[in-house]
Amino acid sequence: MQPKQNDGLTGEIEVARKLSRTFKEALLHARPKHLLHGKMSENPRYTTLTKLAQQCDAILLHEYFAMLPNEILLEIFDFYCDTASSEYWSISPLILQAVCRRWSHILRSCPHFWSRLTFSSSPSAGRRCLTELFLQRAGTSGVDVHVLAIDHARQLRRRPIVSEDHTVEWLKSTELANRMRRLSVGIFEGADSEALAIYLIENSPNLHTIKLEQWTKSLRIIFLRRLDVLRHLDITSLGTDISFEFGRRLETLCIRVRPSQAIVLGTQLEGAVALKRLEVTVTDDIPRVEDLQHSSITLSSLHALILHLHTDLAYADTFLGSFHAPSIQQLAITAPFADDSPPWPTEDSGSWRFLEEHHQALNALSTEDIPIGASLARCKFVKRSGVRLSLRAPSYGPPIPHIAFDQVSAKDRTDDKVLPQAREDSDDTGTRSGIARFAPRLRLAGKDLLFTRS
Repeated sequence: MQPKQNDGLTGEIEVARKLSRTFKEALLHARPKHLLHGKMSENPRYTTLTKLAQQCDAILLHEYFAMLPNEILLEIFDFYCDTASSEYWSISPLILQAVCRRWSHILRSCPHFWSRLTFSSSPSAGRRCLTELFLQRAGTSGVDVHVLAIDHARQLRRRPIVSEDHTVEWLKSTELANRMRRLSVGIFEGADSEALAIYLIENSPNLHTIKLEQWTKSLRIIFLRRLDVLRHLDITSLGTDISFEFGRRLETLCIRVRPSQAIVLGTQLEGAVALKRLEVTVTDDIPRVEDLQHSSITLSSLHALILHLHTDLAYADTFLGSFHAPSIQQLAITAPFADDSPPWPTEDSGSWRFLEEHHQALNALSTEDIPIGASLARCKFVKRSGVRLSLRAPSYGPPIPHIAFDQVSAKDRTDDKVLPQAREDSDDTGTRSGIARFAPRLRLAGKDLLFTRS
């Protein structure tokens, strides 16, 4: 089914545009309410004009979408489905296909829109039928599965559960495990949820991505058996009471750890020779950072390191001081701001040594809510050409010392055209202009963004 063939605006669109303009101009001279019999009431003229203007806008919107080629609509559909949270994967394509016959035809002819499934550990009869429909429309494509967290499952249930005991048997009949590529499991409770997660992990030969928010003893045992074939993980730390290594095929790892668990992370990552992206979230506060002795971490293939700290910024020095990644290209750090936080990085600290040792490979640094010191401008990393900095200062902390960064480069690229826009953007605390250099006379408060030498 092809879009309408139009050389320009159709007569219907032209009429709708003129009427819409007329109605909106008339609205400017009409009041929403007027005095009638001594009381303020709704103005029927204003209400009628508003409805007519909305109807004209709806016609225009429909006609504009009707003229879009299928390729553009597919891009829009992909964006809509990709931005939907995993709890509503099974709803997004149904909403789109209900718009019109053409959209329904496009969606049903593209299996990848039906390859993402959502259900609870004890799905109702309706949810099972919906899952089977998605599997049928997905054809031979691999599928992604999200098992709802218990709270979301309760919110989405509208009818009583048909069966609590035969979810695994039902999944076996659908052969879902043989087609599953990605699995995410929310926080669960009860044996049904655990049995479902164990079955899906253990019996899916093509599974390469797992996201887990909770561990049990049995689930951890099954998970460790599959480490050698997994490529992407988003998990909570398995703890320090077991000895294991991540698999050689692992490419991406997002892990949430306590400081005591992060100490052994280096040992667990020794076997991850293909790891390219590591995202570590340190969840708890540390009474004495200096008491932590990290094992050395060496990752030769790592390209991106993202560190989220819910603790003292000093832990970044401890972590980065034990880290070696000769191929590192991107470093990102976020940490809560405290009034006594010293400017980062302190010279001769672990963070400073990391930046100095990796200055030839590292080309991008991003920080958020971290007070930046002028010492950063003296790093070899910052002085290289092609370096990209994205530094967001704390809302109530000291601003970024941009003057120190101006002196790094011989070129002042804040010309007469860029500076007024930079001043205008600096008044908006929500967004910042991506200018190449802030002028010395431009004083910015908290939440600065500084981009240099791209």
